[in-house]
Amino acid sequence: TLQVRSWDLMQNHDLVLREIREGEAIYYIAEFTFINEEWRFFEINFRPEGADKTHTFTFKRQLYID
Repeated sequence: TLQVRSWDLMQNHDLVLREIREGEAIYYIAEFTFINEEWRFFEINFRPEGADKTHTFTFKRQLYID
């Protein structure tokens, strides 16, 4: 199980992930909009196959428009 949400000071979004497989590697990507120099918070909840416990990883990043 894998669930991701992102929020700033005003909005909260559940992100829709797309799975990409390259050989044995698996990547998950999501698209979302943001404004330049915005701070966004992310929360990733995941449960490895066969595990009983869900783990949570949270972080924040300042995002920039290239």
